[in-house]
Amino acid sequence: MEPLQAGSNEYENARQKRILRNQQVLADLGLNTAELPIRHAEVPAVSRKSKSEQVQLPLRRSRRQQGQPIEQQEKMDLVSDVYPKQEIQRLRADVRRNQNMDHLYQHNLMRVRSMSAFALAKRIGKIQNKAKMESLVQVLQDEGLTELANDAQQAMTEL
Repeated sequence: MEPLQAGSNEYENARQKRILRNQQVLADLGLNTAELPIRHAEVPAVSRKSKSEQVQLPLRRSRRQQGQPIEQQEKMDLVSDVYPKQEIQRLRADVRRNQNMDHLYQHNLMRVRSMSAFALAKRIGKIQNKAKMESLVQVLQDEGLTELANDAQQAMTEL
């Protein structure tokens, strides 16, 4: 280590003092860092299967690539067996939202999901813009809040 220099800053001087003090402590304990053995962790070799040992699975191809029509009805039957009718309506609404997710719809969706029914009812009374109200009615219907959607629909007719 370099001895303390008169022209160095306070930080460097404090650092050098700490280093010297730590080296003295190690020497008092009989631990000289130059004499300590360096241990290297042994990494086990990864065994790889040869090509003949690997299982060959058939390639996956979509129905479109195979020239077969997509069976939408089969999918809908599976969905109706798993999900109740309300959940299917919600899933369809999610699909509709994802296909046509404009800024106003997103904004109203965030409001509907974060506000209480009481706060939404107050909000319906304050909206004066017809486009905003139409978007809010759509979101309320999609979220299954039919009573509030009906209130918003009534308020929209009064605009």
